[in-house]
Amino acid sequence: MSTGHDIWSSYAVEGFGAAYHQARPSPPGALMNLLCRVARVERPRLVVDVGSGTGLSARAWADHAAEVVGVEPNAEMRAAAEANTPTSNVRYVDGYSDATGLADDSVDIVTYSQSLHWMDPQPTFAEAARILRAGGVFAAYDY
Repeated sequence: MSTGHDIWSSYAVEGFGAAYHQARPSPPGALMNLLCRVARVERPRLVVDVGSGTGLSARAWADHAAEVVGVEPNAEMRAAAEANTPTSNVRYVDGYSDATGLADDSVDIVTYSQSLHWMDPQPTFAEAARILRAGGVFAAYDY
């Protein structure tokens, strides 16, 4: 029986995480500053990066937010993220775009950095709406 979370691509192939980590760029710092301004916070309390992969986009928030949570269903990618993240305010959880496991109304900014194309839009948007605080920011971006 399918859970709806099956991954049918090279993303699920063993060893993909290492190549992905080497080839993917980090987001520009100006993006974090812009999203903080839109969210009307100088330093977000909580930023969530959904589909965080090897953690490049989650780690980019380390100096900008009090806490950062990367949500990633692929164990190999999550392990790479954890191994490459030295900061204590960034952590990673096993979850999906439609089932993050995070509390209602708890997130200042939720990002989908080069990851939204992997996700089923309707349940993904519903989960984002559930976890975002009033006035929080949803940001899906490529760079």
